Amino acid sequence: MVFLGVAVLGAILSGIVGFYMATSRLLYSMAKEKVLPAWFGELHGKYKTPAHAILFILAIALFAPFFGRTALGWIVDMSSIGAAIGYGYSSLAAFRFARREGSKGIMFTGILGTLMSLAFVVLLLVPIPLFNCSLGKESYLCLLAWIVIGILFYFSANKRKAGN
Repeated sequence: MVFLGVAVLGAILSGIVGFYMATSRLLYSMAKEKVLPAWFGELHGKYKTPAHAILFILAIALFAPFFGRTALGWIVDMSSIGAAIGYGYSSLAAFRFARREGSKGIMFTGILGTLMSLAFVVLLLVPIPLFNCSLGKESYLCLLAWIVIGILFYFSANKRKAGN
């Protein structure tokens, strides 16, 4: 049981650290592209890490548990969709790169990954009573709100970049 507990704890902590690092770098990149305020793109003087982006994520992460277990479930549901889309995008990019390079093995895994990603997106978004694996009503509403905010953000960022 101890080994299993240590393995699970390691998996959870590595996932949290990975998300934390990826999110801070994403905010940093968006600031460098002038999609977010420059404050997010400022690097720490000594460690050369996006310190303000890390502090911003820390502030959000500290308050998230106070929304309750149910709200955290909604966030996890939306993250599942995002992870499936990101995995599919990466797999498709690997396929396209491998096709250019002529690598049959990577082409196969790229297509397989893309198809698996599509399957997971369908399982999450399309209610299938037999599997009971789709999102809840609240998660659909949160996802819809997140999509609308993303579209508005996209067009305002493009408008801002075109003006510069």
